[in-house]
Amino acid sequence: DLNGATNVEGTYRLTVQLVRDSSTPSASLLLGNGRASTDSTSVPVALIGASALSGIALMAFSGDGVTFGPWEAYGVSSTWTFPSGDGIKTLWAKVRNGVGTESAVVSASIRLDTVPPTLTSITPTPNAVASGLRPTFSIRFSKPMDAATWDDGGQAGQAAGGQQVAGTYSYDV
Repeated sequence: DLNGATNVEGTYRLTVQLVRDSSTPSASLLLGNGRASTDSTSVPVALIGASALSGIALMAFSGDGVTFGPWEAYGVSSTWTFPSGDGIKTLWAKVRNGVGTESAVVSASIRLDTVPPTLTSITPTPNAVASGLRPTFSIRFSKPMDAATWDDGGQAGQAAGGQQVAGTYSYDV
């Protein structure tokens, strides 16, 4: 009785078998929380690794797809800092499982765009009088806005006396 639940006596043999994890680990990479662009050179990184038996132990990153940094303890969340200069930025990564087998190299890209948008039109024009009970205001920018940044305070109306005017707004890509 191996667990001591009864007083039965006897001879027992415990057999242990070691199974080598011969599978290749896999990895997937996501930059900037899935956004297509960012205005910061420092970008959140999500690296998801999987291995059949031995788990993921280490990860390594590369800014050029050729030279990888040192292996470091695996973590799903990390940060990568790209060099300055607007344009498409790519990060490469790989993981290593508990027995030392490396995954294939994976990559992800994000557009670095540090030039803020400018207003191209406002309707009605500034200092114009809006008429009607429910006037419509329209603001157009020089390039697409990140919808995630256009939150509950995305647009505010203000009366001539400075008090905020209640209303609703919508975002049109």
